[in-house]
Amino acid sequence: DEAHHAGSDSYLRLLDDLVCPTHILAVSATPWRDDERADILAGVVGPIIARRDYGDMIEASTLVPMTVYAVDVPQKDYGYVQSMKLIGVSETVPDYVRRRQYRKVYDDYIVRNKSRHEIIAEFVDDMRSQNNTVAVICKEIQHVNSLLKYIPDAAVLTGKTPKRQRIEMIDKLRNHDITCIITTVFANYRDWE
Repeated sequence: DEAHHAGSDSYLRLLDDLVCPTHILAVSATPWRDDERADILAGVVGPIIARRDYGDMIEASTLVPMTVYAVDVPQKDYGYVQSMKLIGVSETVPDYVRRRQYRKVYDDYIVRNKSRHEIIAEFVDDMRSQNNTVAVICKEIQHVNSLLKYIPDAAVLTGKTPKRQRIEMIDKLRNHDITCIITTVFANYRDWE
C-alpha cells in the first residue's frame, strides 16, 4: 500500500532486503508522482496494470462524492524573512521553517490558533444549518482536543476509537444523528455514505 512511496530511499532499502520476490503487488490511491522519482517507481513496481478513477468508483458505490472546502484563515507573520536576512541564512523560508521551526509554527498556527478555531466552528455551524454533515480533519489528536472547545458537541474519531464504535459513529453521521465528526483517520472513511 502507498506504493507511490516505493521510489523513496527507505522503500528501496526495504525492497533490496526482499529475497528474490517473484511478484510485487503495489497499490496506491495516489495516481502518479510528479518528481524525479517517478521513473524509479516504475522501475521498482513495473507498469500500471489496473486503474480505477473516482468517477468509476462513485458509479460502483465504492466511493461517495464529497465536497472539500478550504476556509481562508488569516496568515501570521512569524518574522522569519527578517530574522533570516539578519543572520545571513541563504535558505528559502519554507526550508528554514520546515527544518528549524515546524513544530513551533504548527502548534501556534494550527493546534492553538483561537481565531482559526473560531472560523472553523463558524463554518461547521453554517454547514449544519444547510443540513450537511461535516468531517473536520486534523493531523494530530492535540488539534482535535483543541477544536473540541469550539465545537463541543462534535464526535471524535481517532485511531484509538474501537472499530465497532467507529462503524456506529459513521452510521450515525450517515443518518444525521451526528452532524460533525472531528477526526484524525478520515482517509480510512471516505466511503461514509
